[in-house]
Amino acid sequence: EYDLPSVVSQKRAMFERLEGRRNRRYWFSRSSSSEGNEQADTKVPLLHEVDLNDLAQLRHQLEGLLAPASATQENAFRKQVFIIVVEAVLLYLEPLKATGCLDVLSTIFSSHTARRKGSDVDVYLCFADRLAYEDKVVSAVDSIAKDCGIQEADRIKDYLRCFGFDLMDYLPKPGKARHMGLAKLVVS
Repeated sequence: EYDLPSVVSQKRAMFERLEGRRNRRYWFSRSSSSEGNEQADTKVPLLHEVDLNDLAQLRHQLEGLLAPASATQENAFRKQVFIIVVEAVLLYLEPLKATGCLDVLSTIFSSHTARRKGSDVDVYLCFADRLAYEDKVVSAVDSIAKDCGIQEADRIKDYLRCFGFDLMDYLPKPGKARHMGLAKLVVS
């Protein structure tokens, strides 16, 4: 998970509290039984601090993430599926930075796919955000009825196609993060 340093520190603190609670609950439930004394298994996502306004930093971190996945012989023939979830992040960036983030994602994952020489790699973009599909960010935040439907879906499809993503499903919703859908990276 990639987020601002301040958000990452808050999430780490939250996960530490959760882990402590789970371990205490596990210990209390196990203390009266004789089934061993393993620790509770807590799965915590890897958290990476990144300022999404700094596209070079984002590129560097993503390259670091994908380098081990490309390098090992063991991974050479294994199918890889990457699901990029973008949820209410781009709407807080300047339109050019938001567009830059999508460009970095597309470039990095296309390059990774090409390095694997056509092996099975699927990259999906799952988004619930506000996409800047024109020179300016779409301003219809409060009313979904104004520009929702086929015309908007076509603009979103054309916008994502610029980054190599093929829109598979689209459903606009009310609110600031009004564009919601699923797209697949198509590498030629």
